Amino acid sequence: MKIDLANLSVEDLNELEAQLKSERLERADRERVTLLDDMCALAHERGFNAKIEEKNNRVIVTIKATSTGSNKKNKCQIC
Repeated sequence: MKIDLANLSVEDLNELEAQLKSERLERADRERVTLLDDMCALAHERGFNAKIEEKNNRVIVTIKATSTGSNKKNKCQIC
């Protein structure tokens, strides 16, 4: 898809720029959530309990071996 930017006004260009920035942030956030969900699921599949926290734009992952019994009882915060 190609947009002819030459025919857009400055106002239209500013609006397009704002829309692009918003879309980039939304997609990055969805990808981050998907990645954290995948990490949690993988930990559970391997018999671990994952605790995932976000603080100050950092992700902190704590992984512990689950006790004997069902892994379904040991869900992480994201799952």
